Amino acid sequence: MAYKMTIRLAEPDLSACVLAMLPGKAIRLGVINVGSDAIETPAEVAGRLRSALEIVQAHRLMAAPDCGCAALPRDVARAKLNAMVAGAKLVRADLENR
Repeated sequence: MAYKMTIRLAEPDLSACVLAMLPGKAIRLGVINVGSDAIETPAEVAGRLRSALEIVQAHRLMAAPDCGCAALPRDVARAKLNAMVAGAKLVRADLENR
């Protein structure tokens, strides 16, 4: 697999269309906004991942926070990461049931 890219999708609320400019690249997709203390729901995370999967093959995509969580309060960071994992599990279950 080619060079890995990290794309911050959550905080700037970017469209997943930008992923089309990265053919063949492995992508760490920022699905958690670390610039806000608001906790994403697993459904929000899953929605961001599903949007990306319309453009990128599943084996090239990995869920990630937009950036590190060090500036967030520990309980907020943990809740955001738990939402990220739960959202990724929702999408994985969908992919496995196809």
